[in-house]
Amino acid sequence: MFALEKAFTISFNGSMNIETAIIEAIQGALGNLLATVGGADVAAHLQKAARLEALRKQPLLTPDDVSELYHIPVSTLSTWRSRAKGPNYTKLEGSIFYTSAQIEKWIAANEVKIRR
Repeated sequence: MFALEKAFTISFNGSMNIETAIIEAIQGALGNLLATVGGADVAAHLQKAARLEALRKQPLLTPDDVSELYHIPVSTLSTWRSRAKGPNYTKLEGSIFYTSAQIEKWIAANEVKIRR
């Protein structure tokens, strides 16, 4: 079995869409190939890129996901929520979630215009 077929067989599960599974399989196969030829750092970066790409496609993001994607510390998100600041969020059965649209709308609303 080719490395890509094997990676796809291992990584695909019913909870992700086929496009995400294919991207992850390709990136995983490339990562494995690079790791075998001494590119462990490149492989790690590819795996992180695959994770971030998968997160971007998720409808709901946890505070940990937001922190990873947007480089906003989880503690900052928590502080903002307690002070009614920061991006809007959704609370479902006690769990906090954000959407990329909520985060990006908040970022755009806080843009500082530079006069030149």
